[in-house]
Amino acid sequence: MRYAGTGGSLASGIRASIILGDTLKVFNNFIGGISRVDYVPGATDNSIYALGIWLFKQAGGGGLTQAFHNTIVLPAAAQPVSYASAGFYLSGGSSGAFPAELRNNILINRLSAVAGQFAFAVVDGNSVRGNLTSNHNLLLAPGTNGAVGQTNRELNAARVTSATLADWRTNSGYDLASVSQPVTFVNEAAGDLRLAGTSFSDPALTGPPLAAVPRDIDGRLRSLSAPYLGASEGGVIQATAAANARLIGLELYPNPARGYVTLRFRQPLAGRAQVTVFDGLGRTVHTFAPPAGAATGHAQVPLALPALAPGSYQVRATVPGPGGSPITATGRLLLLP
Repeated sequence: MRYAGTGGSLASGIRASIILGDTLKVFNNFIGGISRVDYVPGATDNSIYALGIWLFKQAGGGGLTQAFHNTIVLPAAAQPVSYASAGFYLSGGSSGAFPAELRNNILINRLSAVAGQFAFAVVDGNSVRGNLTSNHNLLLAPGTNGAVGQTNRELNAARVTSATLADWRTNSGYDLASVSQPVTFVNEAAGDLRLAGTSFSDPALTGPPLAAVPRDIDGRLRSLSAPYLGASEGGVIQATAAANARLIGLELYPNPARGYVTLRFRQPLAGRAQVTVFDGLGRTVHTFAPPAGAATGHAQVPLALPALAPGSYQVRATVPGPGGSPITATGRLLLLP
């Protein structure tokens, strides 16, 4: 979402007012690329003009929002922007308070702001605590004039800005089990906000299981003990073929071969593996399932392929992966006459 122009409109990923008595469930979203350009607010205007999620109250509103397992990243700009921004904003004001729950999210605001403005990860606009329930999130605002949070954005209230997570905990009482640290994504610029590198294996980036969100943005089952924060449970291990190949470590030998070949691969989790052979047209020409319930570690599987014609084939190993979803790796096999 990129809003360009001189008018005072907002750029927001999700904007909602919830009907009283209803519950809005905001689960498993990637929100990124939000920017507000070509706009300079007035000297006394510190309204929030770029937002990942903005919740407010209209007539008839006041319902609950549950924002669970979202990954929100406001990207850095070339220069500090002249307006305030926030990854998540729960409005307060004369229309009255309303509830929201913020759990197991990744909220990063990489924008930098000019003096007098701020780039927030999270904002509770109410002067009285208790409307927002927030915990087990990642909150980060690393830019110039970045701040983890702010409270009391009501009219004529004394706003309280929290530069660090420790300040936010003290000032708001929220996010006692949350973290604030750098995160690596598969391809943030392209909007692929799955965890990558050491972030994927970082236990600090996991939270408690939420029964309301059993699957991730890709439909994968989440861990029943420590699901990853944000929208994706799979991370880079399930997002890229190259990472899968490194994880499984598939080897074929001898290769080239005459009728018989041995596969060697790793199983990161115990369970049933499967080997599939495809010909040059992508057709399945052979399948083999090693004994069920194989343990973790290295597996060695002999394949007898005397009935296959000489030529080039693809051999795919499929093994159980994190979150209950299979992961695969493929190798090229050359059969000789």
